[in-house]
Amino acid sequence: MFSRFYQKHIIDKPKLVILLLFLCLIGFGYYAKDFKLDASSDTLLIEGDPDLKYLREITERYGAKDFLVLTFTPKDPITSENSINNLLRLKTEMDAGHGGKSGRDGAIEEIALDYAFALKISKKI
Repeated sequence: MFSRFYQKHIIDKPKLVILLLFLCLIGFGYYAKDFKLDASSDTLLIEGDPDLKYLREITERYGAKDFLVLTFTPKDPITSENSINNLLRLKTEMDAGHGGKSGRDGAIEEIALDYAFALKISKKI
């Protein structure tokens, strides 16, 4: 049944199919000027989403949405002396660049140093 319909209306009438596709293209093209895509973080995250909750906590803590997240994936275990030294070197290099640290960066730095100190005194490294 479907094959007969397809043969009769699609295959046997290619000019009509191309005309209909062209009209659809023109219609979509005309209304594309009214298309708006909002890709802000508020629209991409669903209310009640744990990631949205985390974003709002960070925004409240640091006062702005323009924050920098650095990730560190060491080759050695995170508690190794080499990894901790790399983190401390990264901290030192961040202090030296672009006019020094802001208040928000200072808070992040303090947390990182607290973790490094706790690992150091717990004799994990």
